[in-house]
Amino acid sequence: MNFPFPDWYERFAAQYKAGNFCQFLFDGNINDKFFWPSKWDDSSKGSLYTFRRFLFKRLLSAVSLILYYSVTTGIKVIKSQDAPVPESRDIKEIGDNINLPSRARSYNTDRILAELQALEEHLLTKWTQKGEEGQNKQVYVAIVIDYFDRLVREPESIYERHIAELIEKWGKSEILRNLKNISILLTENRDFLPSSFRTDANGTYPIRVDYPDAEYRRLYFDWVSSQKLKPISDFLKDDKFIQQVVNLTKGFRIIDCEKIVSICSKANEKPEIRKQFFLNAESDRNQIRQDDVLEFIKREKKGVIESISRGMLIPVEANITFEEIGGLDGVKEYFRKVADAIAKSVDNPVYTEVIPKGVLLAGPPGTGKTLIAKALAKESGISLVRMGDIRSMWVGESEKNMSLVLNLLRVMSPVIVFIDEIDQAIGGRAQSSGDSGVSGRIFGKILEFMGDNENRGKVIWIAATNRADLLDDAMIRRFDRIIPVLLPGSEQEWRSVIRGIFTQILKN
Repeated sequence: MNFPFPDWYERFAAQYKAGNFCQFLFDGNINDKFFWPSKWDDSSKGSLYTFRRFLFKRLLSAVSLILYYSVTTGIKVIKSQDAPVPESRDIKEIGDNINLPSRARSYNTDRILAELQALEEHLLTKWTQKGEEGQNKQVYVAIVIDYFDRLVREPESIYERHIAELIEKWGKSEILRNLKNISILLTENRDFLPSSFRTDANGTYPIRVDYPDAEYRRLYFDWVSSQKLKPISDFLKDDKFIQQVVNLTKGFRIIDCEKIVSICSKANEKPEIRKQFFLNAESDRNQIRQDDVLEFIKREKKGVIESISRGMLIPVEANITFEEIGGLDGVKEYFRKVADAIAKSVDNPVYTEVIPKGVLLAGPPGTGKTLIAKALAKESGISLVRMGDIRSMWVGESEKNMSLVLNLLRVMSPVIVFIDEIDQAIGGRAQSSGDSGVSGRIFGKILEFMGDNENRGKVIWIAATNRADLLDDAMIRRFDRIIPVLLPGSEQEWRSVIRGIFTQILKN
């Protein structure tokens, strides 16, 4: 089985080998697992590595000394090969001062600055060791700073600014670049950091570690099918079934997929796990089937997506068709055309231009705006999520929450995003003065995303409001259609609505 290099590794390798950068920032999906490519793997069966193990054991395999640092652990030696000796001084002289015990410690700026300065000494020292012929050869040092956002944040305090300036200086250092030593910074979200670390303009090269796409998840489930994890490994040998699983796990990390596989592999042996598939001693069978696995993943998906998005995206079950909605004939007719275009765009990209970036449904509560979004998801066959409250009491958190949500939506695409009461959920530029500009910055991020033509057909925004007059003009212009969704205006429409309500009652 062919395991490709992750895209983030390719980007890192290209920049580092070319000597363009000596300091890198990894952010995003840094708590997941990744396959090490087949030709370098230790076994023919393939291996999964956590990001950090991938980093230490593989990415930095040519490095002789790796020093790991975080606020709580201090400096730890992860790897030291053949005890390299610096040209100018003995490693023991520095090493004895920096190997601090691993324990949770308070945030002490003087201590942190002292530890970072010790790391800097290692980075700016030329390390050598005796070669086979007795000559000195250069060896390389790597510094890995984990949870970097806990060291420096945006906006910075005066103490954090000193720390940020010290680490920013490493990325600009010609000495460090010439020595080919390397500094690596890790954080889940670069938006928490000062702007100088978010672009490569100041010498730090940022690399986004993306969530696994459909192809990578397919690779994982193909790999599981070759393992002895019955019955799930046998199920995954069915091409139709594996494609259904790949589609259902949209937005999952590999570690989330692993949990699903682990539970399914134990379901036939352990009664307590079998109950999660609604199988028990009284059931007419005690073996799980493919349909049981698919239903289990559907139930688990809500928790997984909510967890990854920190509760800001909530998957919604699409359990209604346009035919089952009473009234709203004109609205349904438009969205049927949209659903048809979504289905056809898979094979013919021309239909993507027919799909709206966003539709605003305006009308009083209880007129069926949410049902329309559900029916569109049902008939187009794509996921539906509702955007929750992204606002936070902490300074800067709301904008970063918005960034997290938008990045996750790209991974989940194609997806329909439903925002209820958008006039309150998003706000506008006019509200920015009363909340330190938070609403305006959130507003700007979502406008930029909705206006990006690359997202057409991938992320479809359906928003509902009963006060369209409160929306900013710039937001209104982002919607391709503004459709009134009003109360029935005739006896015939009321009869249609009542029939729809009773149909849903009988169905449930």
